[in-house]
Amino acid sequence: MELFISDLDKTLLSDDAQLANYAKTELNQMIQEGLQFSIATARGHIAATQIIQGLKIQHPIVVANGSFITDYQSGEILMMQNIQDNIKEAALKIMVDLEFYPFVSASNGQSSFLYHSHIDNEGLQWYLNELIHTKDPRRKDVKNIYHALEHKIISFTGIGKKEKVEQVYNILTSEFENQLEIHYYENPYHKNWYWMSIHDINATKEKGVEKLCQMLGASQDKVTVFGDNVNDIPMFRWAKHSIAVANAVDELKIHATDTTNSNEEFGVIQHIRKRFKNL
Repeated sequence: MELFISDLDKTLLSDDAQLANYAKTELNQMIQEGLQFSIATARGHIAATQIIQGLKIQHPIVVANGSFITDYQSGEILMMQNIQDNIKEAALKIMVDLEFYPFVSASNGQSSFLYHSHIDNEGLQWYLNELIHTKDPRRKDVKNIYHALEHKIISFTGIGKKEKVEQVYNILTSEFENQLEIHYYENPYHKNWYWMSIHDINATKEKGVEKLCQMLGASQDKVTVFGDNVNDIPMFRWAKHSIAVANAVDELKIHATDTTNSNEEFGVIQHIRKRFKNL
């Protein structure tokens, strides 16, 4: 089985965070012709499937940077990788003490929740507005963010100016080395505000893609992945074929086996169409 797996934002999606009708039509046509396709994204299941609604993916998808594998149609959680219970409270306390209040993604194994408390900067407000606009049912507004710890913690998402994010990043990476997977990057849709995502050390796109391939019986040398940002590096290192879009960050491009045109030029579609014709 030749399996193609794409990131969403700034990779398969256009700069306006939408899946263009051309891209949807082309992918659906190739899927109908036998293309094996899935996604691996930092977005949660609801946010991911809303944005690509109408895309006829037939396989499970990797979401939340590898924290979940979910059934594309139903949203059923097929695999979950949470932050270890002996770490979650300590990590949250460090952030709260630094007045860096994150969104907290949690799960009880069946349902997912997204807790928030202090919305004290423009970056956090931007994300909250997005959640309200999409009517995300996971959202839980609480006075005490520690209420989230009643559940399994999937991830923390902190948002701030670069200097603040780097401060928190340095402390957390020092305190939880080899226990947490932490990335930070500028929000491509809201410039000068940086996002920091914090997951379990085993919650990466690499691990998620690897487990998805095991589910589907796809061998590593038959997998092609597409991406644009630093959180795609783990799966780029793992996959036999790793394709960076032209607009990808340089840190990712050095791990790519090839490049394609930018997301605005439908680079993923073009590459898949060319390869698919030769299968």
